[in-house]
Amino acid sequence: MKKGEVKYKFTVYLEIDPNTGKENPVTRSSFDTVKEAELAIDKLKYEFKQGKKPTSQRKTFNEVYLDWDFLYKKSGIKCPLIRKRKAILKIIFYHSLER
Repeated sequence: MKKGEVKYKFTVYLEIDPNTGKENPVTRSSFDTVKEAELAIDKLKYEFKQGKKPTSQRKTFNEVYLDWDFLYKKSGIKCPLIRKRKAILKIIFYHSLER
């Protein structure tokens, strides 16, 4: 984000968790205008009424690693630095699977 740039985000509560009795917040961000954010809220509410629950847009480290690995293999780049980084990421990836 550039200095002085304004982005908008919102949190909306669509349902109450039956197990805990607490509201489940859904947060979205990086909207350029208030109107875009309002449209996204309306879309989320409409989809929720249609039976579609919002999904998390966050990725786990493992998902990011697998995406990077796929793109790395597809690129065909052969470089000692990248091989070293890949070895380090593999170690981190396998340790995160053990948890």
